[in-house]
Amino acid sequence: MAYQTNKNRNTRQQSRAYVYGNLAPVREPSFEPVRREEQEPRRAPSRKTRQNRRRESRISGSYVFFLVLASVIAMVICVNFIKIHAEVTASSKNITKMQSQLSELKEMNNSKEGAIMDSINLDQVRDRAINEMGMTYAADNQIVHYANPSGDYIRQVEQIPKEGMLAYAGN
Repeated sequence: MAYQTNKNRNTRQQSRAYVYGNLAPVREPSFEPVRREEQEPRRAPSRKTRQNRRRESRISGSYVFFLVLASVIAMVICVNFIKIHAEVTASSKNITKMQSQLSELKEMNNSKEGAIMDSINLDQVRDRAINEMGMTYAADNQIVHYANPSGDYIRQVEQIPKEGMLAYAGN
């Protein structure tokens, strides 16, 4: 559009007339607005109508009782929920505390068991049992073999006699 004719330039300048001031000119509407005729003022409602409206807008006693009862029930439910939630939180904190105590006790127990096992010298126990207590190794005829079919649980049904074995099953 670099090459415009004078005719186009003049019409553009005429349509863009500069408006002095900060307000654009107000154009008058080209038509006349239709005005409504004045309406009759509204009549005030009758006394009976006003009474009916007042009676309907009132809240009955049973409705107020229902609302109060529903509010109290909702409040009790909310308080119980908060109480139970607090108990659950306290219980979980207590469980966490007890679990940490249990792990500390297990660690302490393992360390003491290790110290006890390190302090026992089995050679010293064998020497003392043989030399001081007079113990000897069992002879072949003193060894009783048995099969335990139910694992490592043994039920004793009678007392073991002081003389030793009840029965002997040879090889």
